[in-house]
Amino acid sequence: MLPKPGKIAALDLGTRRTGVAVSDATQSVAFARPELEHKNDQELLEQLKALVATENLVGLLLGRPTKLSGEATEQTTVVEATARILAALELPIEFIDERLSTQFAENLHGFETAEKHHDSRAAQILLEIHLGN
Repeated sequence: MLPKPGKIAALDLGTRRTGVAVSDATQSVAFARPELEHKNDQELLEQLKALVATENLVGLLLGRPTKLSGEATEQTTVVEATARILAALELPIEFIDERLSTQFAENLHGFETAEKHHDSRAAQILLEIHLGN
């Protein structure tokens, strides 16, 4: 379980781009942040170290991709492997089911549908679900 209070970040992990959303310190509101562009897990880890320090994060919420049936996919394995690398951040990490979050983010009325924005919108949706909004 992620600690309360304090800011937490939700991540929609990708192999080249990761969506990011950060809560406020009371864990009431989720804010989309710019996506992180990275070439590998080490580069992602370095960018997240900076985010942890800047935002004073107390935990991470990672979207866990699965098939609609709930079965694991190849991407599930990739996310779980990345989570083991992110353990170096020494923060509690929790997974959240991310089925359909990207599609929902792409289809939200009033939001841009450009590919470069949907990853952080998906992370924001995951964080809002976690926060109960």
